Amino acid sequence: MAMGLRNQKNKKIDGLSRREKKPEESFYRDLDAKNSSFLGFWVLTASILLLIFIALVWLAVYFKRDINSSNLEDNTASENLVSFSERLSGIKGDGHAVLIFRGEEFAKAIGALDDNFLLAGANFEIKKDSVYLKGRLKDSFIFWPVSLKILPEVKDQKFYFTLALDSLENIIIFSQDKEKIESTFDKNLNETLKAKGMIAEEIKTADGYIELHVIKEVK
Repeated sequence: MAMGLRNQKNKKIDGLSRREKKPEESFYRDLDAKNSSFLGFWVLTASILLLIFIALVWLAVYFKRDINSSNLEDNTASENLVSFSERLSGIKGDGHAVLIFRGEEFAKAIGALDDNFLLAGANFEIKKDSVYLKGRLKDSFIFWPVSLKILPEVKDQKFYFTLALDSLENIIIFSQDKEKIESTFDKNLNETLKAKGMIAEEIKTADGYIELHVIKEVK
C-alpha cells in the first residue's frame, strides 16, 4: 500500500516536472527561431548592400575606362590644344573663317580644361546630332562620371552652349553649377570674339568634330 502511494506520488512529480519543462523548451525554441530569423535578415541585407557596392564600383571603373579611352583617342589626334583666343589669332585677313575642333581641342578652347572648371577630366563627345560634355563633378556627392547633353546654337551673333533641360542626367546639376558652366563657355567664346572684333555666324557638328563659323569684321 505504501509502495503504491510512493509510486503514485513519484508519477505526479514526474508529470509536474515534464509540464514545467515544456514551457521552458518552448521558450528556447521560440528564441532560437527569432535569432535565426534575425540573423537571416542581416545576412540578406549585407548581401544586398555588397551587391550594390560591387555594381557601383563596376560602373565607376567602366565609365572611367570609357573616359580615359576617349581622352587617349583625342590626345593622339589633337594638334591644336590651345585657347580659343590663340585659334582666332591664326585667322588672317577679314571675312568668313571656319574653326574645326575635335573633342579635347574644343574642351580646351571653351575652358573646360581650366583648373577651376566644375568637371574633372572634362571632354566633349561630338556627333552629328548631339554634343555631350563628359567628366566627373568636383566637390560633389555624385562620384560617378556624368554625361551632360549640350545644346549648341548661334543667337544674336554669339555662340551659346547650354545644358539641355530635356536630359535626365542634366537634372542632377544644381542651377548655380549649370550657370557656372555656361558662363565659362560664354566668357571663353563670346568675350574673346568681341575682343578680336569678330561675330559668330554658324555652328556645324559631325561625327568626331565641331565647326565654329565666324566673321571677322572689316576695319
